[in-house]
Amino acid sequence: FVEYARNKQITFTITDSGEYVTGLARNIILYVEIFILLIASFNVISSLSMLMLEKKEDTHTLSALGADGRFIRRIFYAEGALIAFSGAVAGLLLGALCCYLQQTFGFVRLANAQSFIIEAYPVRMKAADFAWILLAVGLIGGLTSYWPVHRFFKHVQPVEDTRE
Repeated sequence: FVEYARNKQITFTITDSGEYVTGLARNIILYVEIFILLIASFNVISSLSMLMLEKKEDTHTLSALGADGRFIRRIFYAEGALIAFSGAVAGLLLGALCCYLQQTFGFVRLANAQSFIIEAYPVRMKAADFAWILLAVGLIGGLTSYWPVHRFFKHVQPVEDTRE
């Protein structure tokens, strides 16, 4: 039928009555991506924990110079947010590039493409998807920054001023 329609240049429209299935598939993909983000957050936790252990003496120096514990904690919070945000931006840019290349060149082809109207897997980028990803990265990145910093400063107190 498809070959006949191509030869006779018959135009027809396909109505998608399965919008629920498409929405369900998109939600499943979103949940899988959030799960991957949770796994990747362990990398942020470990790198931030190692950074704090390496900079332990520097926190004492900052404290001796007059910085309070709240200021020092904010430095490490900002470092964790920077790690999460830079990873999110790099991932979004790489994902947008892959989607653009798929839309333009169609690298991922459908199996038995001769029996379909389209030959390559269709991809559509939506600003809402990018916003959801940034929101998820912001929330998970904020939590993964808070936990190790809070735990570190719970056990390690900055040096108090010993000058008289």
